[in-house]
Amino acid sequence: MFRAEDILAKRDALVEEGRSSSEQMIASAREEVARMIEQTAIVQAARDEAQRILDDARTQAADERAEVESYIDGRLATLEVILNKTMDAVARGRERLDGANDKDVLSQLADDK
Repeated sequence: MFRAEDILAKRDALVEEGRSSSEQMIASAREEVARMIEQTAIVQAARDEAQRILDDARTQAADERAEVESYIDGRLATLEVILNKTMDAVARGRERLDGANDKDVLSQLADDK
């Protein structure tokens, strides 16, 4: 009888040890799942933040490119006006030179008489 009681006691101890071990494994697995979910959330948050940073950088680059192009266009327009005025002044100067030569020829004819 003592032997049967010993066997039953050992069985109960083994069952309790198995239950305790399984509860620890379940708790450990739940902690691991929670950690993995947290890491997944952290990774996703990092990806989202990286995408936001890239989008902001692209937007800023496009804005700056448009600003630079506008500035350059303005400077080129100013240069174009200056060059056109310079070309007009050169053309007028050449016309005066051509006219001066004609006047010199006429004045020489008048002197010859």
